[in-house]
Amino acid sequence: MLKGNEHFIILKLISGEEIMAILKNESEDFIEIDNVMSIKTIPIYETGKEQIAASPFCQFGEKTPFVLNKKNIIFVKNMHHLFIPYYVKMVRDHYEDLRIVPNTRNSIEEKIKKQQELEEKLNGLFYVPGNDTIN
Repeated sequence: MLKGNEHFIILKLISGEEIMAILKNESEDFIEIDNVMSIKTIPIYETGKEQIAASPFCQFGEKTPFVLNKKNIIFVKNMHHLFIPYYVKMVRDHYEDLRIVPNTRNSIEEKIKKQQELEEKLNGLFYVPGNDTIN
């Protein structure tokens, strides 16, 4: 996953989102980034400070590099060197879990088929008229 020669960056998008990522490639109009984490700040009213939280960017999509049009980016900065170990830990914590089950078209179709078969078997069992609850 990480090779040791990564270029860690912070981006701010025109949507207002701030993200952390590894710069993979760049052209005049586009930027390719990987292991993208979305940064969120949460105010702590009792202390008057903020807490920083991060989660995978587009977490319901496949974990693949993102290619962004530079028109959608306000700025790109190098990640502060003291924050890189925390970023690496977050990436390992979040993305390693996503690789446990391969996301292939066949496995998705198999799951849908099994779900449909189960629904057919349960259809009409334990049905109480006037109530959609299955007991």
